[in-house]
Amino acid sequence: MKKIISLLTLVAASTSVYANDLSSQNLVKRSLTLADGELQIAGSLGYGEQEDNDKSWALGLHAAYGLTDDLTIEGLGLRYRLMERPNDGAGLELTTAIGAVGHYDAQQGDDSIGWGFDITGKYVFDRDTAVLFGTEYVYWDEDLVDNRSEYRYSLGLQQNIYRDVTLTANYTYRDLNDFVQNNAYNANIGINYAIDKQWDAGMFVGVSDFNPLENGYKAEDIFDKQTGVYLSYRF
Repeated sequence: MKKIISLLTLVAASTSVYANDLSSQNLVKRSLTLADGELQIAGSLGYGEQEDNDKSWALGLHAAYGLTDDLTIEGLGLRYRLMERPNDGAGLELTTAIGAVGHYDAQQGDDSIGWGFDITGKYVFDRDTAVLFGTEYVYWDEDLVDNRSEYRYSLGLQQNIYRDVTLTANYTYRDLNDFVQNNAYNANIGINYAIDKQWDAGMFVGVSDFNPLENGYKAEDIFDKQTGVYLSYRF
């Protein structure tokens, strides 16, 4: 099994203190930020095909913590809620985030580290349907080549198809600057089952046309096609 894709670390939280109020069990109604004092730990296991035709397994880990209802530590970054939906009701929610968003292993030299800034929104029509959207700027810090950058534009859907079962879908267009490729995309679709107020489980499939070898990176753990499962716990 290949090593962990990324380990998103929690920098401040006391796991001995349980949050008084957790985010909504309904994924459609759930806010983009965690509740005050809420801790989320999640893991995923994926299997996919790389650009070099190698097929492999990959493990992903994630942690996030709600410093307040409006400010969440997520991985190596912060997300702040600019506009809330009262009582997780219908309407528009807006957030912004800054921090590390990924890395690539360079074929020569050190890793390429991505630092991003985004504005992400969610519009909830009712308890069963929501649309997500966002734009993000990513600066890639590299050693042996000119630093690269990109703009990302995303559109997603959350649709309850059965009690506590939600269909999720997302498409992201990447406008690449100083890469060999001018643009690329990521797309995925999945099913989330909110087992109870604390546990979520799901499965997903995804595709991407980003070519790491063409752009000077190693293909390891960068999948053209992948499928996987995940489990999330909030307390």
